Order: sequence, then C-alpha cells, then structure tokens
Amino acid sequence: MKKNWDIITVLACLALCTLIGAFTLVLPKKSFSAEENRALARQPVISARTFLQGKYFKDAAAFFSDHIALRRGFVRGRSVAELCLGRQEVGGVLFYADGALAQRGLDASEKLLLQNLDAIAALGGKAVCAIVPRAIDVRGLSCGDLGSEAAEYFARLAYTSVGDGELLSELRRADTDEKVYYATDHHLTTYGAYAAYAFLGDELGYVPLAREAFDVQTVTRDFRGTSYSAAGLLSFKCDSIELWRYGGDERLRITCEGREISLYDFSFLDEKDKYRVFLGGNHGVVEIAGEGERPRLLLIKDSYANALIPFLALHFDITVVDPRYTNACWSDLADGGGYDRILIFCGIDTISTGNDLARFLRWG
Repeated sequence: MKKNWDIITVLACLALCTLIGAFTLVLPKKSFSAEENRALARQPVISARTFLQGKYFKDAAAFFSDHIALRRGFVRGRSVAELCLGRQEVGGVLFYADGALAQRGLDASEKLLLQNLDAIAALGGKAVCAIVPRAIDVRGLSCGDLGSEAAEYFARLAYTSVGDGELLSELRRADTDEKVYYATDHHLTTYGAYAAYAFLGDELGYVPLAREAFDVQTVTRDFRGTSYSAAGLLSFKCDSIELWRYGGDERLRITCEGREISLYDFSFLDEKDKYRVFLGGNHGVVEIAGEGERPRLLLIKDSYANALIPFLALHFDITVVDPRYTNACWSDLADGGGYDRILIFCGIDTISTGNDLARFLRWG
C-alpha cells in the first residue's frame, strides 16, 4: 500500500512539473518585470558552442526561472515561508517590526569603491561631494562585508561626506520627526530630500526655504518600490509620494536630448515605478533653467537626487548628469560650462557597485 502511494506521489509531481513547464512555454513572454523592476532573461538560442560550454543550460535555467507560470505566487510564497521560519531577512532585504523594509546592498565591491573614492579625491576640492547613506545606515543596521580598508572609507563617507558636516547624522536626526526613507523603496522621501537640501545650503551658498513655504501635495498612497520587489513582492505597507510645490516650478525650462520634459511626470503614477514622477526617471544629461540670471550648478548624480532637484532648482540653473546613462565628458562640462558650483550627490551603493562615476570624472 505504501509503495502505491509513493508511485502516486511521484506521478503527481511529474504531472505538476510537466503542466507548469508546458504553461511556461506557451504563455506570452515579457522582456521586463514591472513588479520586480528588472529585465527578464531571454529565451536562449541553442548552438554547438553554447551547448558544449554549458552556457545554454545556464541560460535556459535563468529563462525558466524568470518566466515560469505562477512565478509571482512562487516568489511571494518563498518570502512568506522564510518569515514563518523566523527569519527577518529575505533576498538581502531586512523586515523591521514597523513594517518597513531596507536593503543591505550585498554586492559592494572594495575595488570599485576605492576607484570611485580616488576619482573624487582627484578633483581636489572642486566639487561638494554628498554621498547618501542607505536606509539601514540611518536605522542603525549596517553590513560590514567589505575589506578592512574599504570598510573604513565606507564608514567615513557615510558619516562625513560633506566637509566637516555629517549627512548621515542629519538624516538620522530628521528621521526622528518623519521618515526620510520610503518603507518599501531605497530612495529618500521628499521630506528626506528636503532635509538634504537644507543641509547643503551652507556648502552651496544658498538659504534654504522653510518647510512652510512649500505646498505639500500627496500624489499617491499606493507606492511599492525596489525593496518591495527585492523582498519577493511582500510588504505590509504602501508608501505615499509627496511633491513639495512652490510658485514658478511649472515655469522651469527643462530639456533632455533636445526635447522638453517636465519637473514632474504624472503619467508614471499609473505605473509600478511611481518614483519616476520626478523628472520622468533617470536621464543622461538634463538642462534646467529658471527665469532671469541665476548661478549655475553642475549636478553629478544617481536616482537619489531626483527628489532633490526640484529644491535645488529654486536657486540654480542646473546641468544634471547621470554618468550611468551618458558618455558626456567631465572636462567638457566642468571646464567649459562656467559653473558656479559643482555637486556630486549619489547613494553609497552607487560608488561601491559600479565604476561609472570614476569613468566620468577621469575622462578627458
């Protein structure tokens, strides 16, 4: 009797696997997952070389993993199982008691971090450098998985990224009043961006506007960001996105690659990546100009600065450069642009997981 049940169990598993595999092959395929905010693996093409090298089977496994039927349910089920086992971390994302999520950033590279730090140091004080800490740094849980030398630089940048000031300490102080990071995303909230804007005033030579001077508008209460995606599409919270509007922000002239764009792109509020409401997401080079004669700022940034840009546009005409999306030359922009101020504003993970900043700063 037991043997019969074993056979039935094996046959049922084979039938289930066959059914799921068949559905996976016939269902329409997507190239991008909005839920996970990443590109999906493409169906591999078999050849003698890829077959003999084993690359075909590796690519096929990635393809089936990304396109398997009921994938979203499997991903969420795995996350629930991990939490039921008493774990507080899923896919490198920490679950806090208040429902907030925070990514560890486990792909940090000592080599890349030091390359970027050397490139920044080579500027010799030409630019104000503000490296944004992670949510876990502000909350007090950091990951020390780097080598000793890089870890020392990592900690120093987190605490003293602008002159003698401490951006991390400022964000920690501000976080006691209101959250400076989204609960489901790695970016600064608009309030967090305002805290950074107020902190940078002395370094960049402007007087920040008081919070009361802004018209705070909540444009969505249904935002789930990158931490939610990395945690297996599991979260007990939704975030709200606020826009801090001020008179004249709709009259800013903003151009990107010869076309006009807006400070806020409300069409993205209907999509999963609602953070792209700020400037429509990331672009290589963006020019922002206000009315009359104003000082000029060169902003070298990653997506952390997207919510900061509307505040800076109060005081400067800005050339915004994201080195990850452009081949623009630092020497052409900095030496020939006649800028009054230069600001580097990017996340600490950006300078420890890629060399785009170092490439941009050393080019030319």
